[in-house]
Amino acid sequence: MAAVVHDVAALALHGVAATLNFPGFSQRLPPPASSSHHDIRRAALKAAKNYASASVLDPTNVEDEFVDEEAIFNMPLLVNLVGNKLYNGNQVLFVVTS
Repeated sequence: MAAVVHDVAALALHGVAATLNFPGFSQRLPPPASSSHHDIRRAALKAAKNYASASVLDPTNVEDEFVDEEAIFNMPLLVNLVGNKLYNGNQVLFVVTS
């Protein structure tokens, strides 16, 4: 939320030249009524509340998408943790002791 608050203040102070954290979100940010720090603060607070209630932060709004981390990180070997042993295929790589 601090990043959204920053974006509201940056837009108010620097206009279109502002460097934003969420440039795609800037059209939905509430503009301050004036350039006074009180109005900027009110607009920033409103933006933070809107962002906090946005569906982007809703944990139930998750798309089921498979991501193949092994391909992304070039790790062809699948490693599994079963019980207290770390396996690579049938080979035990590490035993967790407590």
